[in-house]
Amino acid sequence: MQQSQQKGFVSILHLPAVLLIWDQLFMQNWKLQVMEDFCLAILLLLKECLMVASDHQSLKKVFLVHASHLYTLDIQRSWIHLQQGGLPTDIPGLNQRKLRTLNGIFTENNGSLKGIINDTNLKSTVGEILPFGLKNISVKLILLKSMSEVWWKDFNPLDVKLNVSVFYGNLMLHSKTSLCKPTLLNMNEERTPKETTMSEIALNFEEKFEFELLDTSKFKVTDPTEDQPFLIIRLLYSPNVKDFGPMAMGWVKVDTFYQETKATRLLWGSNPQSLVTALNSGKPPDNIADGDPPCNYTKLVQQGSEITLATYDPSLEKQRQRDQKTEGERVLKSDEHFLTAPWVAHNQAIALPYPTMVNEPFDLYIDAIRYIPDNATITKVIGRILHSGHSDLPDISAFPVLNSPARCPEFHYCMTINVKGKETLDPNVFVLLRVYTINFDTGDLVIIGDAMVSLFNENGELNVGGFQLKLKQGMPSTGQTPLSARSFKRQRTIPCCTLLIRLLPHTQDPVPPPDYLSGFYFTEDAKPSKSDLEIILSFQQDKEFPNSVGNATAQLMTKEQMNIPPEQWMAWYKERLDSRKHLLHQQSPAHLSLVHMVRYRPRTGIHLRISQVYGLKENGLYVNAFARILKGDNALRVPGTAESRDGEEKFLTRLHDFASLQRSPRWKDPTWVLHPCWDPHSVLFVHVFGINVIYKPDPNGQHPGKVTSHTGEEPKLDALLQLGWSAIPLFCGPYVKTGLHNAPLFQGAPDSEFLNDLLLHPLQYVMGKCLNKKKLTLTKEYSSIAIEVWDGHYFDDERCDLPVINDLLTIDKISKFLKVQLNNKGKNMVQLVLQNLDRRIQKSGSNHPEYKREEQFYEEAMAETFYTLVESAQRNARFQPL
Repeated sequence: MQQSQQKGFVSILHLPAVLLIWDQLFMQNWKLQVMEDFCLAILLLLKECLMVASDHQSLKKVFLVHASHLYTLDIQRSWIHLQQGGLPTDIPGLNQRKLRTLNGIFTENNGSLKGIINDTNLKSTVGEILPFGLKNISVKLILLKSMSEVWWKDFNPLDVKLNVSVFYGNLMLHSKTSLCKPTLLNMNEERTPKETTMSEIALNFEEKFEFELLDTSKFKVTDPTEDQPFLIIRLLYSPNVKDFGPMAMGWVKVDTFYQETKATRLLWGSNPQSLVTALNSGKPPDNIADGDPPCNYTKLVQQGSEITLATYDPSLEKQRQRDQKTEGERVLKSDEHFLTAPWVAHNQAIALPYPTMVNEPFDLYIDAIRYIPDNATITKVIGRILHSGHSDLPDISAFPVLNSPARCPEFHYCMTINVKGKETLDPNVFVLLRVYTINFDTGDLVIIGDAMVSLFNENGELNVGGFQLKLKQGMPSTGQTPLSARSFKRQRTIPCCTLLIRLLPHTQDPVPPPDYLSGFYFTEDAKPSKSDLEIILSFQQDKEFPNSVGNATAQLMTKEQMNIPPEQWMAWYKERLDSRKHLLHQQSPAHLSLVHMVRYRPRTGIHLRISQVYGLKENGLYVNAFARILKGDNALRVPGTAESRDGEEKFLTRLHDFASLQRSPRWKDPTWVLHPCWDPHSVLFVHVFGINVIYKPDPNGQHPGKVTSHTGEEPKLDALLQLGWSAIPLFCGPYVKTGLHNAPLFQGAPDSEFLNDLLLHPLQYVMGKCLNKKKLTLTKEYSSIAIEVWDGHYFDDERCDLPVINDLLTIDKISKFLKVQLNNKGKNMVQLVLQNLDRRIQKSGSNHPEYKREEQFYEEAMAETFYTLVESAQRNARFQPL
């Protein structure tokens, strides 16, 4: 039978279809499965004709005549559909030549179907469907089943599948079926009095369904002027049981496409949005394009069943992933990125010497500092043994070897404690170590950080071994609690900078330091964070930092205009780090600036987040901020990089905190990472816009509502209102100007003199100058904006607390700006959502169960409108699109 089918098809298929099958057989080494799948695809494409054949003659005509009318494109799509794991039941819908409403399908008409329109009439161009995708799909199923049904007793919710099909009218263009099992979120069962079981099942599908560009001009559509694309999502129960085919449980129709014209082409796009749609029971009707049938709930699928999903633009999704480096992308996955391993775990197989007791001598070694900061230069380590019970123990003072690496200076320092073994030390004794340096930017003698380690365990035994200690900034406040190693853990950690020491039983000759890569040191407490790894990678790739301690010494001497012969370098080195000579009497040394420990590198970029605007003039507006980089004069001459998208750096806020005031809205967008070329005069320029539009919620509460102008039309550019603008500096010397910047808002548009002066002068100076010359005008309300800025090396959850920077507010009376920021009176943004909803929801406010969904719908619809208007404004101003 199979051979006769194969011969029959080859004898009657058109040549392009035969060549298609031949090519696939040839490329896949004449596998029988290839021919079987093509046979199955062709039979299923002919399904409707075969089902209405009533005798041998009509059945013969289907095989010999109707098969020759199949489009090669349909045969190809059907075969690919099977190779991708698609359901065979989808294939009949891929036949573009079937007309479901025809009668007398076998009436003679020159060997073809009666009433079929010829190819010339069918070649009406219906444009293209732009790429789109579905994600975040979850299903809530409420089932009522009798226990008498056999399949229900073994029902496994993980055997539920999703099938997503793209239709244009009654023609199915493409179909995809889920390949992975869903995640069962919840399953509750309840017996009813009628010996049935009510179940509520919650499933989550992690798969994404992406559809590439669909050129519908390849297909034949009866009425391209009336038909439009839509999606059918089917829920199928498909257990791996013999003789049990996929059972249709329910379906939904999703209308998410809109029409647009680009040049002379007609395009269909899909708006990114979240949808919650009621699930219809059973399978969709054949004439689904004619309208939405009413929900029919059977004893299987009950009312309340629904599907939640989000549609998205795949290109925007990929671009967003490139622009906003996710933590998974930024975490360095292996040591291959580094010249040397940034961190090595302790090797448990290394044998340690037998520990000495509190009354025996031991040796303390200072071995190395690993990864000193960018703003550090030459270093030394000092220390003191505390709580020993003795006052005559010497202090520690260690200097590195001049030919050791400048970034990781090495020491040959050993001090013997309790030399004669005649003294018994307090078991709670510990050593406090401090690392000094000369600040590269200021020339001051400062502290990098401190570390503390206990010398003995609770049994009075020496903590034998090597230790990698994280450096901490500042001494803990002891209060009533005595200083201890534990109290140091709460102090702020210096990024990636650690100290290597050893505690060993006393030997006559010092024991040489082991290689760090050997795993000798206990390193668990110094394991680098994700941010540390980013910083270490930058340090290892930095070719400008001195390569040795000697070179760092020479560089510092040159900077300070000192001419010292090499044989006296160490003497000068020790004198330069002597606090008695370089600090005033009883003056406490300062700490190295934590926000300047890493220089800016365009590869890692800058974190930016607009957090809030204060004191806007008007209520009732949906407000967002649009930010872009304005380059300094030097940066304008540097070509854009891959990270900076050829120099175009901008972003738009989108997500609001609806508990904030309408006149002082807060945003909760994720941070953006921009990669501007370094220039001390580059700034972040921010426009604050509001849109004056009408929002009408979806009557069914299942989709985002509609946004219109006050006349009921599509919003135009005149609905976009500029509420103010501002700017903040991005750099402070070679570093990112890290902090929470508060900046004043100005009216109108920036003056040309302001923009020209900005290329060569500091922002605060230019603002003050232009304000005095009345080239700039503050808003009458003393509005301001708050923007968070920090170096791109630091992840969001690992950065230090941002210092508040109010420098720009001092161009006028700073107290007026701060007074407006503290004003918490007025309507909150929740009212923008509630004013459009039913009174029953308005009475309950944001506590109503439906409010959160309506808030999300409002945000989606308004943000999309805002994006479109700003995009149009960008194009009109001849800027690149967002």
